[in-house]
Amino acid sequence: MKKLSTFLTALLMLSALPFQTLQTAASYDKTVTFSQLDRNFNNGEPIRGADISSVLALEKSGVKFHNDIDYKEEDIFKILADKGVNYIRVRVWNDPHDSSGNSYGGGNNDVKTAAEIGRRAAQYGMKLLVDFHYSDFWADPEKQRTPKAWKNYSVDEKGSAIYYYTLESLQTIREAGADIGMVQIGNETNGVMCGENDMYQICKMMKAGCNAVRDFDISVLRVLHFAAPSSGQYPWYAKILNECEVNYDVFATSYYPYWHGTTANLTSVLKNIADTYDKYVMVAETAYPYTSEDGDKFVNVVSSDSANVDFRYEISVDGQAECFTDVFQAVANVGEKGIGVFYWEPAWIGKDTSYGEQVGTWEKYGSGWATSHAKEYDSSAEIAGGSSYDNQALFNFWGYPIDSLNVYSHIYPQKYTYSKYDSYTPAPGIYTIQNQHSSLYLSVDENGNVIQSGTPVSWHLERKTDGYTLTLENGQALTIVSDTSDGNNSVRLGKSAQSFHLVLNDNQTCTLMTSDTLCLDIFDQSSDSGAWAAYGTALHTESQQFLLNCLSEDPERHVKGDIHHDDDVNLQDIVLLHKYLLKKETLSREQWEVSDINDDGIVNIYDWILLKKQIFKSR
Repeated sequence: MKKLSTFLTALLMLSALPFQTLQTAASYDKTVTFSQLDRNFNNGEPIRGADISSVLALEKSGVKFHNDIDYKEEDIFKILADKGVNYIRVRVWNDPHDSSGNSYGGGNNDVKTAAEIGRRAAQYGMKLLVDFHYSDFWADPEKQRTPKAWKNYSVDEKGSAIYYYTLESLQTIREAGADIGMVQIGNETNGVMCGENDMYQICKMMKAGCNAVRDFDISVLRVLHFAAPSSGQYPWYAKILNECEVNYDVFATSYYPYWHGTTANLTSVLKNIADTYDKYVMVAETAYPYTSEDGDKFVNVVSSDSANVDFRYEISVDGQAECFTDVFQAVANVGEKGIGVFYWEPAWIGKDTSYGEQVGTWEKYGSGWATSHAKEYDSSAEIAGGSSYDNQALFNFWGYPIDSLNVYSHIYPQKYTYSKYDSYTPAPGIYTIQNQHSSLYLSVDENGNVIQSGTPVSWHLERKTDGYTLTLENGQALTIVSDTSDGNNSVRLGKSAQSFHLVLNDNQTCTLMTSDTLCLDIFDQSSDSGAWAAYGTALHTESQQFLLNCLSEDPERHVKGDIHHDDDVNLQDIVLLHKYLLKKETLSREQWEVSDINDDGIVNIYDWILLKKQIFKSR
């Protein structure tokens, strides 16, 4: 987070003003697809992240959040997950309390707080990035204070303390139920960390933190975080990290567009590091204002009258949505090593009360940027303060989502478990099958291998009770063989036909699946030809989407009462119709038509009675 001390000296106590109706709707809805993302990262999904470190303190102070469906109060973790957020970031301070146990504020972000946030995130399927500041309060490019308990430590002693503190903290957070996916070693460490300002000494401490993460769980990614990509310093940082053999996985940056240059430069800087050092790269913090108004009567860090800032977008909900989308696009443009974006404190808002009441709330619950107790440790914390980012939140001043929160739902690929309610039921017949990503066809070569090719091949789609089979004229059928553990299963031709679920996508394509998650996919997305694979995670991505072109339909052979389409009218059909009438089952269009036994245009109990009589009479 950008430090606040630069403008606190000019802080004006804003008089209590009534809240005004703010623009919260946006028309901007561009999508971003991380088409080259390394499928080994996060099951092929980019990070759609949110740092909501202050949320527990906000809830204790009475802040409520609402969904945008029926506008009812709802758990913010559920709201974010429903919008597509898949990662939560949480800052961790060593000991954010004075000698009497009073909180410094800023969300009271000790290990206990981080553990609870991680637990709640995991309840809604969101992973956790643990952001260690290695300080007792805010750490940023201009202040990296040593924790009180480590005040007189040498660099080597700090390294040892960092190792054990990191390892023990992560164990505590995981035991609470968090799904830790990434750990950040330091926050905005631009040549300064934990009181040290020699990059070579800093690397010693970073190595200690990275080793702790490795020993905690080798699958958890280790993140290093810097600020100001427009500074020109990133190549130097990366060079020293490489020279010192710091064993990290992700080079992360803060990117606030009004301070940090263009998105084109952001892509260039991150791509250079990704390509040179084979590291993942991401944006760990970003934000942009949707209004210049103030919600909690504490001065905002930027607004329309701010000096020395470059507003590259309109200050509006549309401008905020466009900016946030462009940051995702900038990271996607890096290529396979660009892994995603975190929005910083999208829910850090206040309450609709007087300024005096706000100050009391900040002091009591630590829900503002600082309490008066923080000045013991941080001299820039001259007074208690609220949120200087509430005009950059993705919720309005009353806790209702604004439309720029929908940006998350427009970032692809997205993991999705398809259900029977998404089923696509084309008429049986002869089809060509074309991939949306490559525009090539599901085909076979002269040796009978399943490939993608510019030459279409005719497939016979035949409906079965559990889906469709796809066979060639010679009788060989498309088959997925689940013989690997890495999610890339082989696609072959075989004598035994395998049933596929055809799942309808929003763009009128379909995904070919053999289970709730396993689906046909391109083996090598960087190539325009070659083999197919069955990927273990269903994603909303073009490489898993197919256009079916019907060359001819099979002759109609539907029989009244044959709801299962198994060429027999039997007890299974009675059971299926009964479940449908009880609203425990759905029917396709063809199933519904053969369920209308008396041809009155309605499927009801009378059809069930007639079907029952028909079956038992025939027996």
